Amino acid sequence: MDELCGRTFSLSSPPFINCRNLKFLWLDHCQVQDTADTTAGGEEEEEEAMIRRCFQKLWVLDVRYTRCDGILSTRLLDFMTHLRELNVEGAQDWDVGQLQGRLPNIRKLRVTKSTVVCTSCSEDNLFLGMNKMELLEFSGNRTMQGGGVAANLSGISTSSNGLETMIITDGCVGIQKLSFRGCAKLKNLLLSGLFEDLCTLDLSGTAVKTVDLSAMTAQRLDELTLDNCDNLCAILWPPQGKRKIYLHKMHIDTTQSASTCRSREEKMKAGSSSTAATGSSSPRPMVLVNGAQPPSEFNWYISIKDTRLLRSFVPSFKNYFNDHKVHLEVSSPRCYPTVDVSGSENEGTKNETREEQQVVLSNRQQQQPQYNSNASMYYADVATVIVEEHLLQEGDGNGNDAPTITRTRPCPPPDERLGSSDCYMYIQDQQMKTKATMDSGAIATIPSIICDHAYIMHVHDSLYNTSIPGPAPWYNLLWCRVERCPRMEFIFTAPKLGGEGIVLMCYFLRTFWASKLPRTRFMWDMSKLPLSQIYHRSFEEVTLLHLDFCPRLIHVLPFSSSVINRRYLETLEIVWCGDLRVVFPLLDTDTKSHQKQQQQQKKPPGAAITIVDFPNLKHIHLHELPMLESICGRGRIYAPYLETIKIRGCWSLRHLPAVVSNRSNNKVDCDCEKEWWDRLEWDGLDGKHHPSLYRPVHSRYYKRKLLRGSVLI
Repeated sequence: MDELCGRTFSLSSPPFINCRNLKFLWLDHCQVQDTADTTAGGEEEEEEAMIRRCFQKLWVLDVRYTRCDGILSTRLLDFMTHLRELNVEGAQDWDVGQLQGRLPNIRKLRVTKSTVVCTSCSEDNLFLGMNKMELLEFSGNRTMQGGGVAANLSGISTSSNGLETMIITDGCVGIQKLSFRGCAKLKNLLLSGLFEDLCTLDLSGTAVKTVDLSAMTAQRLDELTLDNCDNLCAILWPPQGKRKIYLHKMHIDTTQSASTCRSREEKMKAGSSSTAATGSSSPRPMVLVNGAQPPSEFNWYISIKDTRLLRSFVPSFKNYFNDHKVHLEVSSPRCYPTVDVSGSENEGTKNETREEQQVVLSNRQQQQPQYNSNASMYYADVATVIVEEHLLQEGDGNGNDAPTITRTRPCPPPDERLGSSDCYMYIQDQQMKTKATMDSGAIATIPSIICDHAYIMHVHDSLYNTSIPGPAPWYNLLWCRVERCPRMEFIFTAPKLGGEGIVLMCYFLRTFWASKLPRTRFMWDMSKLPLSQIYHRSFEEVTLLHLDFCPRLIHVLPFSSSVINRRYLETLEIVWCGDLRVVFPLLDTDTKSHQKQQQQQKKPPGAAITIVDFPNLKHIHLHELPMLESICGRGRIYAPYLETIKIRGCWSLRHLPAVVSNRSNNKVDCDCEKEWWDRLEWDGLDGKHHPSLYRPVHSRYYKRKLLRGSVLI
């Protein structure tokens, strides 16, 4: 080991000229003379060979407050092929671009308290070729403009995937972008001090568990990218006053590993982009089916596996969620669906990897599923036929003949399109390993600040959720679609109330679509939030209510009979819900009201009946609801502008809605069975409830009896 302090020397002079096994070299406050030689011919080649022998086997080089033009020139760096550790401190105007494509065996690179430029290459590929580098420190430096190119630290790509530790203490002046995209082994990140120019931080594809920015002062940081960070658990933000109120752009994705990302990128580079898109494990196409914009168009894109990570945003970015809207999507990882109709308690089967799958039925709006060929799949084709035939086909009726098979309309897209500055959030539910969550089967809770500002919510193909993981009233929710969730017992998680509080649920909700929920019985857990604690104006702006294949559902949305002319429901469509008894149970805010309604129910015919107005209701479609006794609890519906009714298999239903009496030329079309029509009970024209106000339409099966045998002429 050679240590030189305060010396002036030339590399072409002793002791360097005769040193062949130099391993460690420490230069402190030294001055290296120009190594350029004016000699020519064989002497120059001989001197070049001696310098090469001196530095070729060098392992560690420590340069402190010494000009780097000589000792770290491109000429000498090309000789240091075995260099493993390079420490540079106090350098002035050093061109770090000279490192590009050199030092293939470097393990540790430290550049501290220096003034650096980058004129010889693009900063995007600054550390190209350093595939074995494990530690990089860039603390207390100041970057300068050189040749119009700023020395921004960026571009540590997948070729430097050996990097494990990154250190920047005491800040770094002039750094505008920090990018460690593709460093799959990067676990340790230490950032502290003043970053007055930092605007972008990219840690995509790294193995970082905690992004600790709490010791930073970065008031210009405006963009954070954490795509494919599978191990990410928490983000610690700088304190208020040392950062922006909220970032303009933030992308976080923990649902795909870095290896998956690299393999997809390699396929795309090879021209197999279509294959890569098909093999993706992220359920993105559902968003496009619903008419919403692609997630990539949002400035805030958050895709996570564990909702505990969302705690990192509360309360640091409370102001962001107060000013913006959230598109929330929840589902399990995409898998090949299976169908089990054998009546097992698990209500599902297991695929070849023995992971429990959900009951998913094919739909023409989605890609045709591929069913597993297990021994228990004897009736998978029957389940497919049920959906396709009963929900997606319809025979055209001729004249007064009703269509042979019912048909449901597709789910409409959200009325309001979110802006690019809003947030798209995807939560991939996975069974938690803690005992509390394993008993309930639910994932962790979504913070209330996010639930309160969710405008669009789509929950689908969720294997483990027993309810939507957010105990909130969802006050601003406009569009909600829940489908194919085999374990979901309650759609909404009941918000926590103290004492005799009252909650306003889903006040702005316009579209509610629920499909294929085999275990769901109520909208929320009635034992935790009884109807008496629901504010009477909850759900009053719902315009479309659709339910299909929810066999255990007992009732849907509560309404209050005291709300007049404030219900905006236009379409009611419920199909194949065998246990449904009441669609809209009337809210009983106190015991006296409940007893009063019971007394009214016992009154003789012709007595006063509770009337519930639906001034905007136009279409009603009820199919195979054998237990349905009433649409609106103990009351009767008055729908003055009702246009069409389709009813099949609702044999317990005895009353149709009352309509306006002056409809001689505009009667309500009623598509139903003739036997059911003949059993209906009517209140008379005085109650605007009479068969003359309807135009019944029956199928071809119901026709006049003909004489048997031949007619003699």
